[in-house]
Amino acid sequence: MYDLSASGNQRKESGGRTFNNFYLDERLKQITNQVFGEEQTKEFVGRYNRYVISVNFGWINEVRFEPVQKDGENFIVILFHIGDTKQQGHFFFGKNPQGIEWENEYNGFNSDIEPYVNFRHFNSSIFKLPLTLGESRKTHNLSFFRQYAGRHPKEGWQSIEKAIGNFVSDWKNKCDWTAQIENSNRTYFDMSLTTLLKIYLPYKDCQKLDNTEMNSELAIKIREVITKLQNTVDNL
Repeated sequence: MYDLSASGNQRKESGGRTFNNFYLDERLKQITNQVFGEEQTKEFVGRYNRYVISVNFGWINEVRFEPVQKDGENFIVILFHIGDTKQQGHFFFGKNPQGIEWENEYNGFNSDIEPYVNFRHFNSSIFKLPLTLGESRKTHNLSFFRQYAGRHPKEGWQSIEKAIGNFVSDWKNKCDWTAQIENSNRTYFDMSLTTLLKIYLPYKDCQKLDNTEMNSELAIKIREVITKLQNTVDNL
């Protein structure tokens, strides 16, 4: 696998994707194809270009991974946007009515948990309200989901403002609600309760695992991580 430590070739967590190295990106596409087979991969071109593993778990429909730098170290991070639509949330909270107490690691790899409320319009995200884990325990559950997830016409927006305000202090200053909702010409928005789970595979370990062009052990390891998470969410 490509040497991510080379100057200028890191993607930093704080700033997103900051480089586009052809060789590394192509290799990661090849590994993506090997995780569950090329027939389970999909490429999206548009506002958010991405090459993903297509899954049918109900509570998520795609998984992707990319190189990042965090705290001065290089990683391949596996990204799971769990419950990113109302339909996905229906599956997730149906299995986990109180949500999940997410672990700090999966398969021995460290993880970060970033819950948020996702506001969408025309099937595209317009902004996100980030939550603390404490706040998400009050919102990311079946009761709150049943009351507030889904489509909200303009005449019902005050109820959403009140509901979120009950659990998240000063929340309007933490997102684009005023500009994108209150001061917009929109007549509705869709709301979902999402958790972004990041699992970090140290890049040096990934280089060692990526030992063959085909049937890479890195692809096997990523498959194991995904399967472990699936079993956790599905209570298997």
